[in-house]
Amino acid sequence: MAKWYAKGLLLWQDNEDSIDKYKMEDKMKYCGVAVLIVLLVGFAYGDDFTGARPLGMGRTFVGVADDANAIEWNPSGIASFQYLCAIAGFNREFWGISGDNIGTGYVGIANQYRDLFAYGVSWRYFFSDVYSENHFKIAFARRFGWKNKGFLGKHPLSLGLAIRLQNTGYNEDNFVDNPDEPVSIRDDNVFANGTSKWGFSLDAGVLFKLTKKIALGVSASNILQPNMSLENSSDGKTSMQLRFGASYAFNRDFLVAADGRYFNEGSAVISPHFGVEKWFYKHSIAIRGGYDMDFRDGVSPDELTFGLGWRLNKEWALQIDYAFLYPLNELAAAGATSHKLSAMFQVPNPIPVWDLSATSVTPQMQKLKSGDEVKIDAVFKNGGGNKVKKVKYSAYVRKPDGTYTLITSDVITDFKSGKERTVSFTFQDFQPGEYTIFAAIDDDGSMIPKLNGTIEEIDEGNNIASAMVRIYPPPVPAIEFQQDTLHITRLTFQETEEPIIPVMFFDKKSSDIAPRYKRILDKLADRLKKNPDVKVKVAGYYDPEADGKNNSQIAEQRRDAVYNYLLSQLGSDKQIVKVTDNDPAQKRAGGGKPFPGIEKYLPMIRAENRRVELSAEFPSLTQSQVEKTIYFSEGQTEKKVDFSSDAMTYKSILERNPDAMLLLEGYATEKEGPNLLEPAFSRAANLKKQIKKVVPFYLWDRIFAWGSDRTAAEKPYVKISLLADGIIYKPFEGRKIPKGETVENPNNFVQFSVKSDNPISSNRAELMDLSGNTVKKLTAGEGEPPAGIPWDWKTDDGKYIEAGKYYVGHISVTDELGAVGEAYSETLMVDQVDKVLGIETML
Repeated sequence: MAKWYAKGLLLWQDNEDSIDKYKMEDKMKYCGVAVLIVLLVGFAYGDDFTGARPLGMGRTFVGVADDANAIEWNPSGIASFQYLCAIAGFNREFWGISGDNIGTGYVGIANQYRDLFAYGVSWRYFFSDVYSENHFKIAFARRFGWKNKGFLGKHPLSLGLAIRLQNTGYNEDNFVDNPDEPVSIRDDNVFANGTSKWGFSLDAGVLFKLTKKIALGVSASNILQPNMSLENSSDGKTSMQLRFGASYAFNRDFLVAADGRYFNEGSAVISPHFGVEKWFYKHSIAIRGGYDMDFRDGVSPDELTFGLGWRLNKEWALQIDYAFLYPLNELAAAGATSHKLSAMFQVPNPIPVWDLSATSVTPQMQKLKSGDEVKIDAVFKNGGGNKVKKVKYSAYVRKPDGTYTLITSDVITDFKSGKERTVSFTFQDFQPGEYTIFAAIDDDGSMIPKLNGTIEEIDEGNNIASAMVRIYPPPVPAIEFQQDTLHITRLTFQETEEPIIPVMFFDKKSSDIAPRYKRILDKLADRLKKNPDVKVKVAGYYDPEADGKNNSQIAEQRRDAVYNYLLSQLGSDKQIVKVTDNDPAQKRAGGGKPFPGIEKYLPMIRAENRRVELSAEFPSLTQSQVEKTIYFSEGQTEKKVDFSSDAMTYKSILERNPDAMLLLEGYATEKEGPNLLEPAFSRAANLKKQIKKVVPFYLWDRIFAWGSDRTAAEKPYVKISLLADGIIYKPFEGRKIPKGETVENPNNFVQFSVKSDNPISSNRAELMDLSGNTVKKLTAGEGEPPAGIPWDWKTDDGKYIEAGKYYVGHISVTDELGAVGEAYSETLMVDQVDKVLGIETML
């Protein structure tokens, strides 16, 4: 508007001597001011707007609209920022033109009401010696997309509407009559109804954040197009003005913008505008520039602009802006430049705005092996305008099967505005797969994965952050032998095993231990040391005929002699017990009815009664642990039994006590046929097979199945017993003296393979016996094992694997995460044809 007023004033100055050229419809009869008035009526509502910042950017602000200037340029923009913004400005228009003092002023304020809507009020005024305008606006806007959800969460949209109350007025006191005209300008019919007029209109705008950097805007001014002519002439209707704008923010300190303006005043007027803004020194000094064009009479330059800004950034902000406008049209000849000055003050929104966010979740490691415990840091931010005294947070995980589990929940206190807070927690799991770790602020973890918070925020969509970790399965190796049996013919001398009888006999009325029994006791003491859970009970007896009647004293002396000898070998009485509640006169032989000829056997009978008996037990186990009975239906030989609760007891006892054994005794009934052995043994063998699945392979050779065919049971069953009797009954091993051997297949080949999601760092493979002892190192080193190696069936000591024993290949590989994978081969054995010369010995 001021631009068109200035053009009219310049035109009047250049044509004082031919004033009648500007008579319009016979009404403009007066010189000077009369011409001005007519020109003003045509251009009064061209709405060039105000604000030193947008004017310094070439009048480009529709697609920027990020401060209180938006009330005038694009009312939707007042919903795009979250602080109270007040602005005031003054413009000295068209310096260089004499004859009038032209200026504009502007005050405005904009604010947010929670996250519901924004509001703003402004007053813009234009003044000269004879003419003035006032524009009062109340603007309302709402932003859609505060809560960062859905499409609008990523691309916020703001809509705004402004109610405009406007006034034009003329100052008669400054009218100047033409001395050549007899009639005063004050008496012209134009002013018949007064010298001022009020009108009502609407402005509207849209601001769309296409991305965080790109924004698009549209605004419409004077939508109702009120008639502001004093005499309501048909050509006094003000035109509506449309503006289209776009902006691109390279970063916080660099912005480019472009606007296009369109309106119609008898003919279409289109003018493009271009502007740029650059901030320096921590966003405290700004330089702006702009360029305008006019397509009214072809393409022609219209205006060049320049601007400066200074900003003081505290918890509040004060900004001073200056703009210089240099015309490139006919005003340039008169030096009609304009100077714009405005001040803006911004403070945090006094209405509480809560916005808590989870900004990141960072695990120290993202590649894990089963059982790894990883530390995770979660960062939360208080982006609202107020300190939060106390807020809950949670951390939880989504597992590979889609279920959620809470990791931790706690409270953050004294969370200051604008600050970040880092919390740490640990995560551990064992099942391979992908895990998503979530951290949520304002959540107590009671409804995961849904949030359960107490603070109403402007953006609930940024309360959760996540990161992914993966637990990798251990590598899966394999080991396979091309041949599983060594065929060999071997000639040996064999000393038979030395059986043990856990009974020691004594001479008449003697408690001296014979030397032959001391050797047995020495071996028993060695076994007790290797079987820490076993106790041996020692009971003494006497023969009434040979030792004298009621001679319990000699029985106790014999018991004590054996006890003390074992004590001297063991050094402790923890594994030996004196039996005191037995009948010392109980006979071992000769207790039946006499028969003819018994006299010649009496010396041997009485010698067998002069004795000490040994027995073994597991005193630390309950009866249900030592002995268990499984009942079957008649005819049933297979039954599924859960031995998982017994497996640890069996494994622990058999591992700690190498001479203990597990015996399964099967029984059958008469109804199951004359052959009781077959169903009885089948039941025991079936349960043995199941027990082998829950105990390590190296214990299998001490699990025995036995079927009874001597007596029939009332109901089919299997009795499972943990026995310590091997301590006292197991024969001593005899010696084997090899003399020669012939091998039919001396060459074997071992194949290796590994399946793994991660690189292999090391490998080791060996041959083991069923006791878990390594007898041959096959390969070891870094990286993956070789595809295969030849093997000559020999152990590390250069000897062939032994007949009568079973062996397995074992491979172990470790990946770069430290996960270990193991595998065993099929069992290896020796098919040996033995030619043996034996020597039998007896204790």
